[in-house]
Amino acid sequence: MAIMERQWERWSSVSVLLGIIIFCNASLLCAETVTLSWSPPATSEDGSALNDLAGYKVYIGSSPEAVSESIDVGNVTTYQVSDLTGGATYYFTVTAYDTSGNESGFSDWVSKTTAQPVVPEPQPEPQPQPEAAIAINDSIAPNDDLQVPFGDITEFNSSEETVIVRNVGDAGLALGNIAQANAPFSVRNDSCSWQSIQPSGSCAFTVRFSPTATGSFMDSIDVPSNDAAHPVVTVSLSGNGLSSATNNPPSEPELVAPSYKGKGANNGNKVGFRWKKSKDPDGDMLTYDLLVCQDPDMTIGCVTETNIAAVAQQAVYYAGIGSFSTGLLLVSVVFVLPLRAGRRKIIPLMVVTLSISGMLLLASCGSGGGGGGERSSSGITQVSDTEVVNGDDEVSQTVSDLASASTYYWQVVAKDGNGGETYSPVWSFDTQ
Repeated sequence: MAIMERQWERWSSVSVLLGIIIFCNASLLCAETVTLSWSPPATSEDGSALNDLAGYKVYIGSSPEAVSESIDVGNVTTYQVSDLTGGATYYFTVTAYDTSGNESGFSDWVSKTTAQPVVPEPQPEPQPQPEAAIAINDSIAPNDDLQVPFGDITEFNSSEETVIVRNVGDAGLALGNIAQANAPFSVRNDSCSWQSIQPSGSCAFTVRFSPTATGSFMDSIDVPSNDAAHPVVTVSLSGNGLSSATNNPPSEPELVAPSYKGKGANNGNKVGFRWKKSKDPDGDMLTYDLLVCQDPDMTIGCVTETNIAAVAQQAVYYAGIGSFSTGLLLVSVVFVLPLRAGRRKIIPLMVVTLSISGMLLLASCGSGGGGGGERSSSGITQVSDTEVVNGDDEVSQTVSDLASASTYYWQVVAKDGNGGETYSPVWSFDTQ
């Protein structure tokens, strides 16, 4: 059965138009979506009642002559068209079809221009706020690991290391109280507690390890600040107390250059060697032997330099014979002064006491210092010239008479002058 096209057109044109008007009033903020509504036709083309209506089709285009899309919406009288581009004009019309597939003509066209899309104004990038940032270094390599290992120290001796607090941020770093560590550790020369450190600024304090017994000791120091990411930074402390009943050997020398399996500069058959200073648990002054050989067993073609002195004092404070002499001086004064047998007796006794104490003090200062330039008789070739350069942490020595384009092996021995010796590993290098 055919649908009455003319009557459909009159009916639906008004209905679709009303649907657009309702949408515009209710959905001004949703310009990319249009709701169409219409009333169904009541009669067929011959005027008889319409009883086989099957559904509707919505047609969309940029003009009535340019239809780009048709949508079978089924047997409904309201349909929402979405995903429309903002700022464009669309035309809509509707047809009906019956169960036999007969389709009416177009209803009146209605149009809608969607709103221009609202482009948000670009917002300025948020600027990062200045913040404080803490960094802590210490005087023992690696100096940024938040650990201060003192190593071995003989009981009743002391060793000190420096801790540096830096502000690596771009705002003031406000530090809290740096509490005292527990014995045998202590904090000294504290210039950081309750201080405000400006960007790129720093402060420092000293940590002392003074064991009064043997054993391993551990503690930590908390450094509080206004660093939001790290409000408290913990520095770990460790050290070993060794018995004072026997002599304790020095720590192992740490080789620096020439590097392991590296190249040794050979300027005029001379090669410069460097190693880090050892520490002696007893506080003895150390000397070093440098061995440079042609085999890893350190027996063939050796060039040997002995008793190389490290001039700078180590950061170990010890209570050896020097403290004994000082005590003897005080005891002597105590016993001498009460003697009122006349000034002629007091003055000679004081002179004797001062002389004995001075000799003991000199003996204590000299103990452990090695010889000043002996050559070992075990080497085949001796060093012809000696150049000892002492920095804060390293000892340097130049060795000559080395062949070019050859492989050598080198080792350092730390000696405390009391029979304690510690050998470094053996490193190889090639001369140029």
